[in-house]
Amino acid sequence: MKNSLQAKLDELRTNVDVAIETIHFAEKSLKLEELNAQSTLPNFWDDSVAASAHMKLQTKLASELEPWQALTAGLKETAELIDLNDEALQKEIESQLQNLESTFEALKKKRRQSHDFRRITWRRSRAKKCAIAARRPVYVRQTARCAWSAQTGSFESV
Repeated sequence: MKNSLQAKLDELRTNVDVAIETIHFAEKSLKLEELNAQSTLPNFWDDSVAASAHMKLQTKLASELEPWQALTAGLKETAELIDLNDEALQKEIESQLQNLESTFEALKKKRRQSHDFRRITWRRSRAKKCAIAARRPVYVRQTARCAWSAQTGSFESV
């Protein structure tokens, strides 16, 4: 039974590692550490507007990274429980793995939704610019990065 639990954990850990690389976790963690260090400087609040923006960015990064940190901590804890090789802990390990998998799926879904929203918004704005450019003279159309598409019979973003 240990082998099947270990295999499930390894698969989940691999998927989480790939996702963490995709969201640039290491770079964001370094940036958060820099922001934390800067916020402890004695003259940090001299410019309250800049300090407020700084704190908003720091809070945003922390809230983005915290669920992923909790997930990796849960994976490590589950790996330690599996290494104990105690049959009495099997149900607890299985439920913990299920919770970790559902947490990972929720994080993936949240990331996908936010990414899709940005992509859709970008496409809409590009299409709107092209529609506006189609009504302007040729020299303006070229600056909007639009091209005539023979397939659709309209201007499209390039």
